[in-house]
Amino acid sequence: MRLNRRQVLLSVFLFTLFQSARLQTYEDALRPFWYSYSAGATPTGMSSDLTASSRNRLSFYSNPATLGLVNRTHLTLSFQNEVFRQDARLNFGYDPAIYDQKYYCDSKFTPNSSHLLRFDGFGLTYPIPVYRGSWVIGIAYAPAYTYLYNLQNEGIVPLSDGEFALEQNLTEDGAMYALKIGTAVEFQRNLFLGYSLNWYNGFRNYNYSAFDRDNLDQYTYAEFRRDEIIKPTYRGWNFDLGFIWNHSLFIIGARITSPIYLKVKEASRFIELETSDDNSTSFNADTHDVKYKLSSPLEWAFGCSYEIGNILITTEVSYRDWRNLDFSSDLYLPDTTRLDPVVNADIAQFLRATWNYSIGINLPITKQIHAQLGYRAIPRPYSGLKATEDHLSQFSLGLEMAIDPQIICGVSYQLTRGEATFDNTYFQVVSQQKTQQRRLTFSTAILL
Repeated sequence: MRLNRRQVLLSVFLFTLFQSARLQTYEDALRPFWYSYSAGATPTGMSSDLTASSRNRLSFYSNPATLGLVNRTHLTLSFQNEVFRQDARLNFGYDPAIYDQKYYCDSKFTPNSSHLLRFDGFGLTYPIPVYRGSWVIGIAYAPAYTYLYNLQNEGIVPLSDGEFALEQNLTEDGAMYALKIGTAVEFQRNLFLGYSLNWYNGFRNYNYSAFDRDNLDQYTYAEFRRDEIIKPTYRGWNFDLGFIWNHSLFIIGARITSPIYLKVKEASRFIELETSDDNSTSFNADTHDVKYKLSSPLEWAFGCSYEIGNILITTEVSYRDWRNLDFSSDLYLPDTTRLDPVVNADIAQFLRATWNYSIGINLPITKQIHAQLGYRAIPRPYSGLKATEDHLSQFSLGLEMAIDPQIICGVSYQLTRGEATFDNTYFQVVSQQKTQQRRLTFSTAILL
């Protein structure tokens, strides 16, 4: 019996396009804010944002109150080499109506990697002379997130009515940058308060292509190809409030990060090309220009650093309830950007509250050389994940050296590992992937 599985899929083509655009908007725009990104060699080496630490000579502050601990003008420059590796395979096919009915694929892990060498940012802090206490201002420009993705897999996908050969290729590049302008004052003796205003801008290029081949001549088509091209741009702002209490033996700090109000313009194009058994072709294409706004939830961060002998230990925890994320779009009401009840209902169902933990150690080797070690657990904001996909594990080490009293150099290496699934509802197949992100960061601070 010659089946025509493609006619069934093509009948829901516009619905699938609409669903793809809807999912792209809030899920991919969300990534820069749940994945904590530390710029500069010292915080990267300690896997920490240094919410409560005086060792910010090679960092770009996340807690503006730490500026109050700076007593000299610092100019910091940073560069980074990033490698992102993905091992992916087709895991199983499924019937959308009976998701628990799985048909496991004949597929092996395919390794692939992306490489990026880039400028990691700059920072400048300047203590303003005052009669009593301290007053420091700072400016920093660094990536909030880097989009770097390269997934490839292929295999045989069995289904209830037959099987097909599928090859998938997904690449992604782009970045979200943050400009921070902040200040801190010594409100009382050893108590510092800080504020920073942050602007975000960025872009992302998402390219997906899939080839579906009827190797066993079961269907009325010989080959089917689908391409998705999505190019959003991002603009937004938020602010940080923080405090630091500097005791002689330890430092306690806290930071409140306001919701990030993000405006997104997204241009997308979806293309389908089917080649029949008689070599005739059919072509479908659709484009979408979507505007939407995203308001991330409030973030609370608490940190403590303390010395045991000459060893400095920093700990940090942050909390966000992602179910409070608000999404407004013109997907349902063209020419308007209003709160989207359908998408927000999806968000409330599939997101959760998360705690982010980190610990870092600074070890003096000599008076001029310090080593750093760090670990961070980065939970994904999605609910219902398997234990192996619940969070990313980040390990890091670094080295900081004072070349002379005016120049401090640092280098750090960071490894982030995790597992994830890629659910392609259009082809009714789930891919399994193991990810490994390696960052090598070089920073230099000039004390003026």
